[in-house]
Amino acid sequence: PIAHAAPPIIFLSGWQGVFYLFGAMGVAWAMGWKFFFMKSPEVTSDESKAKDATPFGAFFKNGSFWAIFVVHFVWNWFYYSILAFLPTFFQAGLGLDLAKSSFLSILPYASTVAMTFLAGSIANSWISSGKFSVTTTRKIALSIAFLGPAACMAAISAVLLSGATGFAATASIVALLSLTFALGAWSRPSLFCSHQDISPKYAGVLLGITNTGAAIASLIGTFATGAFLDMTGQSWVMSLFVPCIILQALGVAVWLAMFNGEPVNFDAGQPKAELPKPEEPKSEDSAAGIALLATPRRGSGGQGRRVLTAEVKEDLPVVLGMTLPSNRNAQFLILASGALVCSLGFAALQEGVFRIPGFKFAGWMTLVTSLTYAICGFAENYLMNGRIVRHASWKNYWILSVLTFGGMYLTNFALKFLTYASRIVFKSAKVVPVMIFATIINGKRFSVGEYLSVAVLVAGIILFTLGDVSAMPTFNPIGVVLIVIALCIDAICSNFEEKKFFRVETPSSQSEVLGFASLIGSLYAFITLAFSGELSVALEHSIANPQVVPLICLFSVLGYVSVTFVLSLIKYFGATETEIVKSLRKVMSICLSFIIFPKALNWKYIAGFIMVVLSTIMTFKIKMDKAAAKAAAKLKEA
Repeated sequence: PIAHAAPPIIFLSGWQGVFYLFGAMGVAWAMGWKFFFMKSPEVTSDESKAKDATPFGAFFKNGSFWAIFVVHFVWNWFYYSILAFLPTFFQAGLGLDLAKSSFLSILPYASTVAMTFLAGSIANSWISSGKFSVTTTRKIALSIAFLGPAACMAAISAVLLSGATGFAATASIVALLSLTFALGAWSRPSLFCSHQDISPKYAGVLLGITNTGAAIASLIGTFATGAFLDMTGQSWVMSLFVPCIILQALGVAVWLAMFNGEPVNFDAGQPKAELPKPEEPKSEDSAAGIALLATPRRGSGGQGRRVLTAEVKEDLPVVLGMTLPSNRNAQFLILASGALVCSLGFAALQEGVFRIPGFKFAGWMTLVTSLTYAICGFAENYLMNGRIVRHASWKNYWILSVLTFGGMYLTNFALKFLTYASRIVFKSAKVVPVMIFATIINGKRFSVGEYLSVAVLVAGIILFTLGDVSAMPTFNPIGVVLIVIALCIDAICSNFEEKKFFRVETPSSQSEVLGFASLIGSLYAFITLAFSGELSVALEHSIANPQVVPLICLFSVLGYVSVTFVLSLIKYFGATETEIVKSLRKVMSICLSFIIFPKALNWKYIAGFIMVVLSTIMTFKIKMDKAAAKAAAKLKEA
């Protein structure tokens, strides 16, 4: 899904931006995997003796294997041909300019992400309820994944052949393409589960074989589409859509005729009725070391998972369906890294929106962002729990929504008078009111060193603001007032969340808080837009610049994921530790802003930035000293 954001990234920062971003993310992921997750498997003497040669011959004699191979080939032809040519199709086939085609290209893939969660949940419910067998479920899902897109592409072909042009035709084609990829997401609970279905033991080898054939299909499909375009005089119907339709119809026929989801004993070459059962423990001592089945913890909104052993009961955090490891340092690293990566994407894309000519609609941005947050929150809530769960009271949600809407609206409105980099610097100062309100609301106490680091941070903010005064012709002190008010609101909001939603007997889930608070906040935003007269003007601007709404939705999704990580940090590590991570995030965002969107530098910017970085380092040092002191105290008590 992240790769699908490449078009707007290229549009905003050039092709180099994609390589910098994906390269950095790859390095961060590899280091995290190496140090926190990669372990050498323990192999017993019995297992080492039981190693047999991989039965490749048995694979190629099995009908289900060939069904998977063919369908995987067809899927990659379809998916990567359209992935490669979609921006060109928007430009050459629909006559859209580079800006519009770049942003419209992400809509079909965004629909894939949205449908994937739903498709997997539905398919699992069919199997677990006994409504359908594994084989029937895989066949139904694959039929949806192939025949649905084929029907949509046939409809697109009809629109193109009719010669229809204009907004209605373009909107219809984009909508049909989005539906094409949304239905294609049903390949996840069919094709991409089938290797594990037929042979858990050799699933990795089977996937390697079929993926090799699929990779070849990607190469051939992309080359053939280009060749067909030359041969047919740039006919998109005959070159791109018709070949995919034909291949998908053949793929479904092969799948229905040959695939069987029952496990196959490839070592013996014969199907078996059930998987082998694990050996019974030989003694009570060995049985005590076996972990019981992990099940979701009731009352947590799906945000925690209880792992039971004979001696240990531990609630592990679950974020976006991902169960975090039990190691507290690993938990903090994952949550902090997720918040940093997503928020950097959020910042770059949001600044890109404000640089679109004529865009000055803070209320419109707040409305679209709040609605996107609400949709994401309710979707995650439903997928994690099977229904929409609410633990907190409506009263607290109305209060929280006022705070979140007020902070978001004032922050967006302040950008009329401040540079985006200054906005980030001011937001990094939220640790100041957070500490104040943490003392008042939650009764926390802070050291002299913490107050000193805050003083350095404030000095950096003052210098950065003076840099704005020198470099920005439209600077207005009202922007400083607005952003300071927004900071205070955000600080109250963070501590209110911690006290009323997370530090309670029945805590709310992150998705619950974001869903309900954002839904009510979007109502406030709509009312504000309607009475201010901004709604009609903003709609006209978005119609004239169709990249605006997709771009806001994209950075809002990144913002939602980032906020989910941030709320998890608040829930499991506290508001002050969270603000440390957010301050580091803002330092990185400032650097990214000056790299992607160059600004006139002066010594005040540089000095202010150094002060902000120094404050962040001091805060980290204080946090590490506190952690060491706590560990020493516990050791002494023991």
